[in-house]
Amino acid sequence: MTVFCHLYRFIRVIIAVTLRFVMAKKTKKVSYSRLNALILQSAIIVFSVLLALFLNDIRDQQKIKANLEVAYLHIRSEVENNRLALTTAIPYHRQCLGAIDSVLRLNDRRRAITPFSQALSQCFPNGLKAAKLQDDAWQAFMLTGQMSQLRYDEVFSLTKLYRTQETGVEATQQSLETFIRQPERFQPGAGLADLESLRLMMQELCAQEKLLLTQTEKTLFDINNWRHLEP
Repeated sequence: MTVFCHLYRFIRVIIAVTLRFVMAKKTKKVSYSRLNALILQSAIIVFSVLLALFLNDIRDQQKIKANLEVAYLHIRSEVENNRLALTTAIPYHRQCLGAIDSVLRLNDRRRAITPFSQALSQCFPNGLKAAKLQDDAWQAFMLTGQMSQLRYDEVFSLTKLYRTQETGVEATQQSLETFIRQPERFQPGAGLADLESLRLMMQELCAQEKLLLTQTEKTLFDINNWRHLEP
């Protein structure tokens, strides 16, 4: 409840007490000592109500702060885990991209066609190894409505980061996995054209991962300076 509501109630009580005092004085049915006692009782009631509301507001604010601190810790941990996933995936994907370039150059020199399935095993010795990025803490944060408790710059930084993650790296990873799994890629004659397409997609993935890592580092720097959210 806002301070204006408390003030409005207080004014109503004061007006009621004043009217009773005036009416009592006009009718002369109540003594001054009785009126003084009435005013004192009204003041005590008003003070008690305001104190109770004030303490309730404090408890509500403490609860909001505690929930926000928990959300802050979860989101920071999630962003740190995503950074670790990126720093693990980026070197491997760059290595895979280099291997694709090597196969294409070799095919160009020999004027041969390396089967796509063979090239795939050569270029991705450990599979695609997509970065396992998380967003559970962020989704829970939005669903619980706690976003309104953050400042605009804090919300903007996190929203931009997770949007880049979703529409950039995760979308490109999904496209790559779909491309690789299509049966026609493993038919006889599938080779250079598919490898060229694969190289373009890997280039896009590496670029998206680099961008996301940069944004992640910046967001973590910002998050570590949000001292008001720390327990």
